[in-house]
Amino acid sequence: MRRAVHFDKAVEQGRHEERLRIAQDLHDDIGARLLTLMYKAQSPEMEDYVRHTLQDLKTLTRGLAASNHQLSHAAAEWKSDLSHRLIAAHVELKWVFEFDVDILLTVVHWSALTRILRELVSNAIAHSQAQQLEIDFRLLNDRLELMITDDGVGQDPRAWSHTAWAWAACASA
Repeated sequence: MRRAVHFDKAVEQGRHEERLRIAQDLHDDIGARLLTLMYKAQSPEMEDYVRHTLQDLKTLTRGLAASNHQLSHAAAEWKSDLSHRLIAAHVELKWVFEFDVDILLTVVHWSALTRILRELVSNAIAHSQAQQLEIDFRLLNDRLELMITDDGVGQDPRAWSHTAWAWAACASA
């Protein structure tokens, strides 16, 4: 049993070191390239786009470097990150965050929730023509609820692709 526990700790330490290395590589290499692009931007819009991409990269690398994340801290970062993106798209953010226990998120949980939030917000920006987007994020009684609504144009669910139907079914489960 001790050997198994020791092995698990060694594996987790290796994963942590690899995440740190990847985060540092992303920060140093991709970050430097994006910074160069920002300074060479041909327009203010492009400069803002690259600046926001750099901010996204910073959020991701910080997240990868940490072993665990307090839910309240992660939510504050998500709100800040998404606010920047929505401001650039001229969409107002209404953020509701409630929790009864400030749980510790693993990197896997943090990463999954980060990607889900970003994808949903990206879709709203790209397709809804919304002026306002509301994110309602709650963890109450061991139940996580995430609802994102906007005031934009909708799409008839009969026109959704099979992928969208599968996503909606998974999201409501």
